[in-house]
Amino acid sequence: MYKYKLVNVLLQFVYILLSVVQKKCFDILFICIKELLLFRKLYFCFKLAVKQIEIIKNINKMAKETKKNQGMDAEEMLSRSETFIEKNKKSIIGVVLAVIVIIVCIVLYNNFYKDPREEAASAALAKGEVYFQAGNYETALNGDSINYFGFNKIIDEYSGTDAANLAKAYAGLSLAQTGKYEEAIKYLEDFSGSDDYLSASVMAATGNCYANIGKVEKAASLLAKAAKKADAQSLSPVWYKQAGILYENLGNKAEALKCYKAVKENYSSNMMVAGDIDKYIERVSE
Repeated sequence: MYKYKLVNVLLQFVYILLSVVQKKCFDILFICIKELLLFRKLYFCFKLAVKQIEIIKNINKMAKETKKNQGMDAEEMLSRSETFIEKNKKSIIGVVLAVIVIIVCIVLYNNFYKDPREEAASAALAKGEVYFQAGNYETALNGDSINYFGFNKIIDEYSGTDAANLAKAYAGLSLAQTGKYEEAIKYLEDFSGSDDYLSASVMAATGNCYANIGKVEKAASLLAKAAKKADAQSLSPVWYKQAGILYENLGNKAEALKCYKAVKENYSSNMMVAGDIDKYIERVSE
């Protein structure tokens, strides 16, 4: 009976021992597998790093070759440029000298011819403006036989200057004031200005001259264009209204209505002109 108990105890001990051994084996096996996976991961990273190093080497190699080719191209271009300059040296020097001469001529022309003429013309024009503002149109045109020689002479003697161009406008307005409308038109149409307001004023004056010689349609057209160009509360409604009246006299009610509506819609704040514009609109709307 004691033998059986001893055997049973021994069997339990062996079972326990086997269980412990089995568990240790499993733990060891798990550790091995884990280490193996870690090794494979490290090996993969190593291979990836090697591959990246190879790519970088290839890029550096290509960059060196490109730089070398560029250096060769630059040297070749430099050599060609030097050859071209050597072959065309005389022509290049000639062109450079020609440019220098042109620049020097322009500077000399401006400083010693154009600017002094402009100053002299402006001084003469200022005297004429005094006579014009005073209403002495004949004197403004023809001079005072003392120290002012008139708009006409300014235009002739200082042709090409800004003052001479402006003298054309003054001469045209002076002639218009003395009733010489056809002569006035020649001067006014010869004027050219970059300022919209001044150009529009001259255009309107030209229109009024045409109206005075019976060319009403031409006059109306110029007045309407002047009004649009100036787009000013002071004068545009005046010119639109004048153009409307002229179109109305021609029997062209449609164009007259456009002019009157332009006054009402855009310049109603000018009550001196737009105050009774509804009456004109009603008249051509019937």
